Amino acid sequence: MRYQVIAVALGLALSGCSQGVALAPSEATGSVVPAPQAQPQVVGSRPEPTREMAQPESSVLQATLVTSHAWTRDVGAEITLELENLSDSPVSYTAASGMLADFWLESLGRVVWRYSNDMAFTQALAPFEMAANGQRSMTVRVSARTLSDLEPGVYQLNAALNLHPRSDAPQVRPISVILK
Repeated sequence: MRYQVIAVALGLALSGCSQGVALAPSEATGSVVPAPQAQPQVVGSRPEPTREMAQPESSVLQATLVTSHAWTRDVGAEITLELENLSDSPVSYTAASGMLADFWLESLGRVVWRYSNDMAFTQALAPFEMAANGQRSMTVRVSARTLSDLEPGVYQLNAALNLHPRSDAPQVRPISVILK
């Protein structure tokens, strides 16, 4: 009987039907009885904006894409996103993951390459702060292998900051590149 109860409990646990019921041997009778549920513990905390920082405004942070006008398919290309805090006060944002920005190429309205498809990022909210009148840049590379799979022509390069909420993120003006 004892082994049947253990077998049923194991079957329920493996099938996901146990709803978190754990079994423990009873000291008094030697039979298996439901064990008390462990209470979940909260670990860490939600990042909170620093109080003395200015609240983000749509015109406070400027984001600009920089790259060469023409890309060569056999060399690859570098893309830089330049960020500048245009205010005299520090600002604080919340980054929605370890990916601060995403980049993508479009041809005739269809996405043909996306930076985040080739990468893995932490999935955690994190503070992102910029000093008064501060500047920051990030550079990513499009490999020659990726570009060699694309046809020569004109492509639109886009970027978006991964800030939460999205309404806090400044818009990044797309630019055109020629792929040779």
